[in-house]
Amino acid sequence: MQLPDKIALSPFVRIIVPLAVGIILSSRVTAPLWLVIAITAGVYGAAWLLRETDAGWWYVTAAVFVTGVLIMQLDDTQQEVPRGERLLMVVQIDNTPYTHGRWQRTTAHIGYFQSFPRRPEGPASSAYDPSMSLTPGHAAPPMEYARSRTIRDTTRGNYPKAGESPANPGKWVSVSEKIQLYIDTCYRIGAGEQITFRGYLNPIDTTGSSYGRLMRSRGMSAKSFLTSGALIARTTSEYRSAGYRAAQVQHGAVERIMRLDLSEADRNLVATLVAGERRGIDPKLRNDYAVTGVAHILSVSGLHMGFVLVIANLLLGWIVLFRRGHLIKNVLVILAMWSYAVVAGLSAPVVRAALMMSFAQLALGTSQRGNGYNLVLGAATLMLAIHPGYLYDVSFQLSFVAVLSILFFYPRLYRYRKRLGKIPNGILSCVMLGAAAQIGTLPLVAYSFGNIPLIALLINPIVILTSFVIISTGLLWLLLPLGILNPVCSFVIKTALWIQNGLIEWAAGIPVAAIKDVRMDGMSVLMIYAALGLLAVWIKIREDARTEKLAVTKKSRIFAR
Repeated sequence: MQLPDKIALSPFVRIIVPLAVGIILSSRVTAPLWLVIAITAGVYGAAWLLRETDAGWWYVTAAVFVTGVLIMQLDDTQQEVPRGERLLMVVQIDNTPYTHGRWQRTTAHIGYFQSFPRRPEGPASSAYDPSMSLTPGHAAPPMEYARSRTIRDTTRGNYPKAGESPANPGKWVSVSEKIQLYIDTCYRIGAGEQITFRGYLNPIDTTGSSYGRLMRSRGMSAKSFLTSGALIARTTSEYRSAGYRAAQVQHGAVERIMRLDLSEADRNLVATLVAGERRGIDPKLRNDYAVTGVAHILSVSGLHMGFVLVIANLLLGWIVLFRRGHLIKNVLVILAMWSYAVVAGLSAPVVRAALMMSFAQLALGTSQRGNGYNLVLGAATLMLAIHPGYLYDVSFQLSFVAVLSILFFYPRLYRYRKRLGKIPNGILSCVMLGAAAQIGTLPLVAYSFGNIPLIALLINPIVILTSFVIISTGLLWLLLPLGILNPVCSFVIKTALWIQNGLIEWAAGIPVAAIKDVRMDGMSVLMIYAALGLLAVWIKIREDARTEKLAVTKKSRIFAR
């Protein structure tokens, strides 16, 4: 099979590339939105009329390209809350806050706000004015929050509609804007809660720094601080969002983990590794994880989903003996991963990882050549079409590259395993899974974070192994919180943590643990991935040639008989 034929089996290869190029180049488009829409409609019309011609595919490519430009332009034209003004804001907490110094950091959606005249005295960045209060007759409206960024007002009161002038004090304005929210540690606020507080919305420079570009990729261009005394009310409602319910499940999982016979520091770390609860980790230990290049272990990501994928496939392998067993197994494995995503709080990175690994499971479970890559590329295309800013999100980039790297390198590494039994093979599979992901993500890590963790190449297999033991044992305890299992699970987790933390602390003390201040531009990264792509093509061509040669040899032997 020639290379063009293999590409034809994965049509999303030819879709995602012009879509991504259109998203990237949209920043250079200065035309008005109506003109971009008109050009997009014209190109789509031409592509439809000329679809049967030889040049039809080029028109389709052009249509996908202008689509990328259009969706990025539409994503940037959302109504914004005024910056630098004293506001009353009603927000929905998206994710479980995690401690970052004296603040708890999370993301939130603003649903309503009131604008007030600026105080004549004091700087505009003051967090709040204690004299501010809700205007009589304009209490914070109860709201329902859809899963998207759209906020639905389900009240029948006389609340203002979107588009009302924010300059009119005491008037509620309906909006939908995602922000970075810093919450004082004196508050205990969870995901899914609706709160009303007073404060300022401070702009984020989305062009000058890597942090700003990351925030822009996640749909945020502003941040706010919920300081001590600024909280007015927690809006109660019978409605509970999916994020709120997931947060309750996560809280229950953390409570079960806290029953283990471990030290407080170890319990906090296990809660982070298993349930994604990132509060209470020792700052020095967190820094050691970052220096050694294994900080990804501390946030639920594609690696954790990969662990669940491997565990579920091992436990459910017997189902393939029955009729339609492969289909049933794939469905159950995907359900297991999404159940774990709920336990981890259903944050945006967790949802993306679960979606990617779900498609990876479908890819690994199918026998159609090229279909695996097509499924993953299709998932990425869908996610970019919904939110084009994901293209600049390093979390999305790492998840996407890691899954593609796993699909290609993991089966080839797995061939060299030895038959050591089901459990040793499962552990070895997790190590190989992490190694396959690291092959593809290392250039991106160097570009995004400015360092190459050399020591990570040596300790990562061991850390992956110990993390697999911790997470699998933690999940066992969550499923079966029996008193008889407490000492066993506690002993296994304590031993694995002692090995893992001791190794990381030792590695962090090595002077050459990482090459810091790596200067790489985007073109260098593209060239590295182009080289990896050529290497993958060369390996695939050699494998196909070897397979064809063996087939010819086998056929010759049959005829010789």
